[in-house]
Amino acid sequence: LFAGQENQVPEALRQTLFDMLSLSKTLRRAREERGAIDFELSEPQFVLDESGEPVDVRPRQRGEAERLIEDFMLAANEQVARIARERDIPFLYRVHEEPDPDKLHTLEVFLANLGHPTYLGGKVPPAALRKLLLDTSGLPESEIIRHVMLRSLKKACYSESPQGHYGLAAPDYCHF
Repeated sequence: LFAGQENQVPEALRQTLFDMLSLSKTLRRAREERGAIDFELSEPQFVLDESGEPVDVRPRQRGEAERLIEDFMLAANEQVARIARERDIPFLYRVHEEPDPDKLHTLEVFLANLGHPTYLGGKVPPAALRKLLLDTSGLPESEIIRHVMLRSLKKACYSESPQGHYGLAAPDYCHF
């Protein structure tokens, strides 16, 4: 539907879905403005033959429908976590701590070796990493920069205390 192709979506739902798409883009823009990092890493898609054997691997394409679902899922998870925190409800949060300064320094050295001297400093807001991704987007080395940056961050984990989500630049987050 969103790609303008023939589909089986009932006419009665079409306007609602386009309204949802508009709201989805508004939610995404708000996340971007607060500094959330979107690595946009390519994922493989395996092409199988009739017998189920892989015959090709190509980059998987994300469409607007998938982005819409992700945008609403992220918003819902943030709001549920916020409500749980505000009401002091025992809850399991998805937290992502700030990156280790030593790992960020390693990222700085890597970027300098690629010809992109960058000073990140010790305490780096997610918006600075987001800007770095945007500044290097489209360069031949952008994919490797994304991977190295991702590896320079701590892994997200679960906690009973709300500590925020660095990568999403969100004060509250969960998986519910």
